[in-house]
Formats: sequence, structure tokens, C-alpha cells
Amino acid sequence: MFKNIIWDFMGKFSVQLMGFGITVMLTRMISPSEFGVMGMAMAIIMIAHLFLDLGFNRAIIQTKEISDVQYSTVFYLNVGIAVLLTAVCYALSYPLSYFYRESLIRPVFQVLSIVFLINGLNLVPSAILYKRLKFKLNSILNIVSSVVGGTIGIVMAYSGYGIWSLVAQSIITSIVMLVTNFIYAKWFPIRMFSLRSIKPLWAYGSRMFTSGLLDNIYARLDIFIIGKIFSTSTLGFYTRAQSMDNFVRQLSVNSIMGAIFPYIAKNQDNRPFLNDLYLRYLHIICFVSIGLSGTLFLIAKYFFLVLFTTRWQYAAELFQLMSIVGFVWPVSSLMCNVISGVGNSKAFLRLEVYKKLLFLPVYMLGFIFGLKGFLYFFIVANVICLIINAAFVSKEIAVKLLPQLKIISNYFFTAVFAIAISYLPLRLLADQSNWLNIILLAGCFNLCYLFISYILKLEALGNLPILFSKIKTYRYDQRNKNIPSSI
Repeated sequence: MFKNIIWDFMGKFSVQLMGFGITVMLTRMISPSEFGVMGMAMAIIMIAHLFLDLGFNRAIIQTKEISDVQYSTVFYLNVGIAVLLTAVCYALSYPLSYFYRESLIRPVFQVLSIVFLINGLNLVPSAILYKRLKFKLNSILNIVSSVVGGTIGIVMAYSGYGIWSLVAQSIITSIVMLVTNFIYAKWFPIRMFSLRSIKPLWAYGSRMFTSGLLDNIYARLDIFIIGKIFSTSTLGFYTRAQSMDNFVRQLSVNSIMGAIFPYIAKNQDNRPFLNDLYLRYLHIICFVSIGLSGTLFLIAKYFFLVLFTTRWQYAAELFQLMSIVGFVWPVSSLMCNVISGVGNSKAFLRLEVYKKLLFLPVYMLGFIFGLKGFLYFFIVANVICLIINAAFVSKEIAVKLLPQLKIISNYFFTAVFAIAISYLPLRLLADQSNWLNIILLAGCFNLCYLFISYILKLEALGNLPILFSKIKTYRYDQRNKNIPSSI
């Protein structure tokens, strides 16, 4: 399992890093208002994309046996929905442009609607590769796709195409992924279509679709509201901060999430195994994500100045607030993977409904206090949601609520103490260079974080020697052609 996580991490790290590099160049060349326009378009695209999947992607991975008829039926259904979504989104470009009073939304949204056709063809072969646990192959294909799409995006950016370089990069990357996934999945649809055959998949996937739809609408509701009541420049600052926050999430532990879900699905009846797996990775994810959140909280201001210049300073302030609860998403993702992986889609849907009801007053009232006021309410709501997630996990596997919260709080307060200690050099280095501030603050915090973790004997730090031992054993087995079935 460990080797799959490593390969998945390498692939996603490379993809995210290339995308981040392109975004940095675009940020330096285009205005915050153009970023706001792109944020509006992508928010709607991502919500509409859920209607393309309908939850069948996870249903394919979670279900132990899938027939060719089921695969083909899901494929043809996805393609039909993709054509419909492309037409609908193309038509919606006009009213959206009028609603936001921004003419640039129309052509951007029209071109991006092509992505539905590409991804509609790609959903089944992509799910097949993940179901077969082909993480190494997936990583290589992701890297190749990102290199091709990223290269085109960079060339267009240097040629002065601005926002269109990011649009082109997204489309080209999707096309390359489509072609390579079909080639390496070695699967093509047969001439059979039976809605009755996919009823078992729909029983699971429909609830995952509904919960995913709720999650995506709420995750992007802030963009719709900000785009309407604030200027496009303000939305640009917000989406720039949010994009950086999402980038950090992806790099921190998202690969672990992608690799864990298939293992949970395959071992959903082995609850002792799931209990051990969950607690082991809860320690690791808390240690990594909370440490990363603390680092970013300290260096946010200087980090944005180095990457994006002084005109994005307000985005740095927003990003600093977001980083306070940056750890909540990775930890919650682990918890939700446990709930969905054991096949209890009813509980997963109920959990999402509860959380969305909690966030509703935040979106309705938070913006009254301005953008930063909304983020303060958002922080509190995220912490409460984390507790709700842990409560649902305790019902699915034999792990009580309080031990989960104790694990999280141990790492969180360790980071708080490390931040408090690191603020001393922050005052002394006010007039130093941005790079020096980043290096010294990050170094001081992480040394303190590691030292306090060692003094408190936190389990994640104690697992590092075991982790290195597994890597060494795996490499030895690879050299001697004695590859273990799991690591």
C-alpha cells in the first residue's frame, strides 16, 4: 500500500507543481479582475461536472464485481449527459454574463464547456485504472498530460494570451488524459446498454452524487456571492487566496486520500483492519497538515510578496486566515473516506446534509461583516464540521469520538505553541528580505513543532522510523525480485 501512496503522491505532486508554476506566471501577467472572471466560470463548471459523473465513478471503485454491460452502460450514459451539459452551459454563458455584468465570462465559459465532452468519455477508463490500483501508471499518465498541457499553457502565457493560456492548458491536459487512459485501461465499450444493470451502482452512487452536489455548491457558493456583491477585483483576490489554499491541500495529503479509498472499499468487512488503518493515518495526516497550516500562517505575507508581487497583498491576508483551518479538509477527507469506503452512502449523505445546514447561516450572514468577517465565521463552522465527521466515523468503526478529538487537539496545540515561539523572530526580522523571513520563520516553526512533538511523544513522529524501515525493506525486495503484496 505504501508504494501506491508514494506513486500517487509523485503524480499529483508533479501535476500540482506544474499547474502552480503556470498559475504563478499568469498571476504576474493578468489582473485580479481577470482571475475573478476565471473563478466565476470554473465554479459553475465544477458544479455542473458532478451531473456528468452522477456518483458512478466511486460506485465503480467501491463495487467488487462490475460486468462489461455495466461499464458500457455507464459510459454511454456519461457521454449522453456530457453532450447535454455542453449545450446547456454554452447557452447559460449569456445570462451569466448579464447577471455578473462582465462580458468576458461569456467566451471563457463557452470554451470551457468543451471539457464536459472530454471528461464524459474519460470517466469510466479512469475509474477502471483506479479500481485496479494502478497508482504508478496513473501517476505517469498524469505527469505526461500535465507536461503537454503545461507546455502549451506556458508558451501561450509568454505570447500574451493571459487568461486563455490557462483555459487552453486545461483543455489540452484533459484530451491527453482521455487518450492515454483509454490506451492503458485496455477497455472499450461494447454495444450493449441496460439501465437495469446499473441499478446496484445507482443505489450507492446516487447518494454519493447528492452529497457531492451539496458539497460542491456550498464550496463555491462564496464565489457566487462575492462575485455579485463585491467587485471582480475583490473576487480575484479571494480566488487567488483560495487557489493557493487548495494547492496546499492537494500537495499535503490528497494522494493518501486517493490511495486509501480503494483499500477501504476492498477491506470494508474487515473492521479491525479499518480501525488500525484509520488511527494510523489520522496521526500522520494531522501531523503533516497541521504542521503545514502553521508554517503557511507564519509566512503567508512574505510568500505572496515573493510569488505574486505587492499588488496581491490583500490576497495574502485572506490566505493567512484560510490557513488557520487548512488542516480541517485533509482530516475530514480521511473521515469521509472511511464512511463512504465501507459502503454506507446513506450515512455519508446524511452527514453532508447536516454540515450544509450548519454552513447555511454562515453564507447568509457572514458577508454582512465583510470578506474577513465571513472567513472568521467560516473558521468556526469548519471546526464544528470536523467534530461532526468524527462522530459519524465512531458509528461506522470501533473508534470513539473523544480519542479522535484528542489526537487532533494534540497536534493542533503543539502547532499553536510553536507559532507563539516563532513570533519572536517575526518581530526582529521586520526589515529583512522576504526570502530570509520565509526561511527563518518556516525553519524556526518546524524545529519547534518537531521538538515539542518529540517531547510529547506524539505517535506520528514515532512512526517515522517504521516508515523508513518499510521503505528500506521494499527497496530490498524490489532488488531481489521478492516484491511483497503489500507494504
